[in-house]
Amino acid sequence: MIRFQNQLQEMTADELVAALDEIAALDLPIESQASLEQAIIGVLAKKDPELALNRFKDRLNDNRGLTGWMLSEAMKEWCKKDTGAATAWLDQQIAGGKLDSKSLDGRNHTRSMFEGQVIGALLANDPEAASARLATLPETQRQEAMRIVSTPLKEEQQADYANMIREHLPEDDRNETLAQVASQIVASKDYAGVSSYMERISATPEERTAIVTEAATDKLGSVAFNEKITKEQGGQMRDWALSNSANDANKITGKALAQVAGRSNQNNSFEEVSAFAVQYHEASGNDEVMVSFLENSYDPSKKAQHRELAEKISDPQRREQILKRFK
Repeated sequence: MIRFQNQLQEMTADELVAALDEIAALDLPIESQASLEQAIIGVLAKKDPELALNRFKDRLNDNRGLTGWMLSEAMKEWCKKDTGAATAWLDQQIAGGKLDSKSLDGRNHTRSMFEGQVIGALLANDPEAASARLATLPETQRQEAMRIVSTPLKEEQQADYANMIREHLPEDDRNETLAQVASQIVASKDYAGVSSYMERISATPEERTAIVTEAATDKLGSVAFNEKITKEQGGQMRDWALSNSANDANKITGKALAQVAGRSNQNNSFEEVSAFAVQYHEASGNDEVMVSFLENSYDPSKKAQHRELAEKISDPQRREQILKRFK
């Protein structure tokens, strides 16, 4: 496979197209043909993205394999070279019906990917044009397009990105979309990077809660996947949540621990993770940590343990509500 990839890298764009013609003439099974084509498309997209897109413009709505995603990557490469020409080409394909939706809800995953690449390129140089482009999309496709824009998102683009989210996305999608950026940041820059992100975008209290929840849950989950969570790691997550979203820190703590407890891995047992929930529940002086932990955690094999934890909730009404989940 390495030799094959090296050979593709050494071929010219014209030679790659010729290879595609040969593959098309072989009458291969669909899966085999798609696998070979995708290997070549990935290389051709880097060498000559315009050629790759024109070659496969009749298959933009082809959902087989990774073809749509790889062509959207070709769009990204073309935008780097000539955003105007790439955008004009995309508009031509849309006008010609090449990216019409085939689903009942009107969504088109491939178009969202392409639009995301164009909007991302515009955001880097002309935020107003990027915003105007996003506004032309159906509301049902804006969130998915902006997810593409955010992968990755440079620090100097974060404020403009957030303003576009606030202006053009439906209310129910805004906080979730802003929080997804935090998921990427915490993976590489830890909690401090997320704090800086919230400052750059002047996050509202509601946005901060969504962002801190996403970052805390993802970071603790990532740690738990690779190793046993330590007291220090749990405390770091909780302290950061308290300093960045004090009013909701207990709920965030409970949810983050519940996500870890719900994952099947050999590093952290339910009993070990729930011990953290008990510790923070007792330290908090209220029921929020435990309620949140139990509302977001469910394992049919652990009903007895869940009920035992629920008995620690001091509010009778909330305790009864939680106990009903684990009958």
